Amino acid sequence: MALISLVFCLFVERFLSSFFIFRQYNWFLSYAEFVSRIKNFPILQTHAGIALLLIPIPLLTGLVDIILQQYLLSLEFLFSTVVLLYCFGPVTFYDKVRALHDALEKGDDDSAKWCENSIQNHTVDNHAGTGTANSHILPDLFSIANERLLAVIFWFVILGPMGALLFRLSSQLHGFFSLKLDLQNRVSDQFLSDLDLWHSILNWIPSRLTAMGYVFSGKLMRKSNFPIKSIVFTGNLRFKQTQILLQEIGSQAAALPTPCPPGDSALINASLLIIRRNIELWLASIAIVTLIGWI
Repeated sequence: MALISLVFCLFVERFLSSFFIFRQYNWFLSYAEFVSRIKNFPILQTHAGIALLLIPIPLLTGLVDIILQQYLLSLEFLFSTVVLLYCFGPVTFYDKVRALHDALEKGDDDSAKWCENSIQNHTVDNHAGTGTANSHILPDLFSIANERLLAVIFWFVILGPMGALLFRLSSQLHGFFSLKLDLQNRVSDQFLSDLDLWHSILNWIPSRLTAMGYVFSGKLMRKSNFPIKSIVFTGNLRFKQTQILLQEIGSQAAALPTPCPPGDSALINASLLIIRRNIELWLASIAIVTLIGWI
């Protein structure tokens, strides 16, 4: 059932992009902002505060899923599918990247800059930017694809809708505090460091699997001396270093030039091809594991 949900949600994500208007996280970010304003309880500035923000809603989702599995299996499938589709948000990754490609083809720098902001930021209410497209967006696509799609798929397969929602809320919370300087001033540096650690832990395994997928999806397997072990055994756990790892591996897999020229639509196509192959590789692997489980 998980495989069917995945295939259906990826189809909707690819071809029915208008669904993203329903994937709003303002309710959760408002809750996080409310908690960050509370000064009378120092415990909220620790791991306990992060747990209070992240765990209750996914846990409730998991309980609902278990109850539906016991009594209404068809409704459980619908529930899991809706939650997974919601967790692919907040914006539609593929649709925004194609819009960036089209803007670059037309030479519309303002639209291209707006698309870059939409792809890189964690919210959908971005204001149109001005200026020219930068060269950083292409390597960023490989880490953003993991954050938006592949890591969500991993946790959905492992823990069901509870896992997918846990990762998405962690991603939203991490991005929310990273982008809001006024919120950073309300919380301690230790809280921000602990929050980064939580998200880094949730992101560690799927990011390594994503990096391995890029290796097998691109041209890196042709290099006999490529250090595959370095992907898994890289020493740094933190989120920023994981992003850099995915950007470097993905760029090499797509054979992007260094330095990467800005505003090249052909390179966007090459990057999307690697990402699409990686998703197909994940689906094939999940299908094989599912078939083995049935035998």
